[in-house]
Formats: sequence, C-alpha cells, structure tokens
Amino acid sequence: GKSIRERLKLRRGSWVDITVQKRDVVLWLCRALGLHPLTIEDILEEQREKIEVLEEYTFINLNALMPKQMIKDLRSRGETPDKDFMPLRMLLYKDVLITLHPWQGLFARIQKALPTLRRERKSTIAKVAYFIMDSETEAFVPHVERLMSEVDALEDLVYSLSVSEREDLLKRISLCRRLIAQLNQIIWSKAMIFQQLKSARNRMEMAQILPVVYVQDILDTITFMTTRLKLAREFLDGAQATYLARISVEAADHSSEIEGKMSTLSSVATIFVPLTTITGMWGMNVVVPGQVEDFDSNDAREYVPFILICSGMVILTVAISMCFRKLDLF
Repeated sequence: GKSIRERLKLRRGSWVDITVQKRDVVLWLCRALGLHPLTIEDILEEQREKIEVLEEYTFINLNALMPKQMIKDLRSRGETPDKDFMPLRMLLYKDVLITLHPWQGLFARIQKALPTLRRERKSTIAKVAYFIMDSETEAFVPHVERLMSEVDALEDLVYSLSVSEREDLLKRISLCRRLIAQLNQIIWSKAMIFQQLKSARNRMEMAQILPVVYVQDILDTITFMTTRLKLAREFLDGAQATYLARISVEAADHSSEIEGKMSTLSSVATIFVPLTTITGMWGMNVVVPGQVEDFDSNDAREYVPFILICSGMVILTVAISMCFRKLDLF
C-alpha cells in the first residue's frame, strides 16, 4: 500500500494540524486515515495519556493545557470548559506528522520556532514533534512554580497569622495539597509516556523520527517538575506541622491562663471560709448582737465569745491572704 504521505498527496516532512470537535467528523477522518480500530477508540473516547507503537505510525495521546486566551474566548462566547486542559492526539509517521485537537490556538507557544523549522529540511518532523511535546510539557512549569511560591507564602503566614485568618490558611493548605496531587498525577503519566517512547524506539519503523536526546530533554523537564512538587509537598508538611505546633502552644498558654484564674478563684473561696464561721454563730449557742430575748443585753461579758470568734476568724483570714499573696496565688 501507499504511505500516508502519498495517500494525502503531501510532501516529505509535512505537519498536518486538524481542529475538529464533532464526533462523526472525527470518526470519518480516522477511517479515511486508515487508523487501527484501537487507535480510533482511544481518539473517540478521550482515554488517558498513552502511547501506542504500531507498524505504520506511533499514536501519542497527551493532555495539553489550554492557553489563557483560549479560555477567555470560550467564556466570552458563553462556553465554560470543564477542564483546564484538552486532549492532543499525535500520529507520527515516518515523514508526516498529524495532530488532532478540539480547539484552535493550541500551538501558539511554538509559532516563533516554525520559521526556523521550515528552513531545515533534515529531521523536520522530529523537531516539530519535539517542540510540540516539549512546549506542552513545559507549559506546566509555570503552574509548578506558582504552586511553589504559594507554599512559600503559606510557610511565612504560619508565623504571622491572626486567629481570624486561620480558616483561610487551612483552606489554602488544602487547595495546595489538592493541586500537588493533580499535578503529580498529570506529570507522572507524562513521564510514563516518554519513558515508553524512549524504550520503544527500537520497535518504531521511523526510529529516527525522535532522537533519544530530544526525549531525554523532555524527561529532564519532567524530573525538574517532579522534584519541585516533592519539595513543595515537604515544605507544606513542615508549614502544617509548624501551624499545629503553634496551635498547641497557644492552647497550652490558654489552658495555663484559665488554670491561673481558677487558682485565684479557689484562693478567694478559701479566704472566705473562715468568714463564713462568723455567720454561723447566729445558729450557735453564742450571744450575738441583736439577740435580746434570752440574755441580758446590758452585760458586755455575754459578747466575749462572739468577739473572740470574730477576732480569730479575721486573724485567720488575714494570715491566709498573706500566705496566698506570698505564693503568688492571686
């Protein structure tokens, strides 16, 4: 049979970029290209990131970040994308590259490199494929760096945050953890793809289409992002541990403060215990002021027990107060 370049009447080193959204059009296009049924299924069902090496071509399915301007244009037309990335399908033939994606403007990042690539006739397809995959991989680097900056900011906030802002801090920590997990999942899947691509070169008909140095460069970028995410996760764990330690210290201080207040109240209650004995004398067999029914109120000796008890209780109260004051109990 004829090659894909001959069937599509393309010159050697052509790159065909196809933007299509309708499922029936995609199906017709896949059949027209003579793709394998498994490849057609992967394109239609938007499977996870993967690579398939077939006899005639290599199929690569990547998740590419949607440019900010594209998201703004979609929202201005009333269309709200449910994800920040879209599927990018690449069909790498020996001398032709075909890319499929649902939205326009995806390859704005490599437009500056196209004039240089057009002037080079040797390995043009290899370099175009490399620039596409490398640019879509490096598009995640700013997200990783912004996440790292957010983690650094949270680490500083732990030491200066007020009580009213703690709920916001916990929300931001939770959001950072979720973003780290999402980026880790995306980057890990990309690492698996390029590791497979690197190891599958000996089974590819067009082994020269993507030199190993290009694949290794992309893997180096993935390794850098993985290392930064690991560092961000460690910093976030440290910040959260510091936050919990600060909360524990503040809780201990608050508990100590309450304990001091309760100790003061207990001391005051202890001081008033002797004084309550004075009030109890009105129920004892002791002559007290105002009692004139059974005793002669004109005889001062009848009040001696009352005076002695009151004096003793007052002296005891003063002694207890001085003792508590010396012990700094209040």
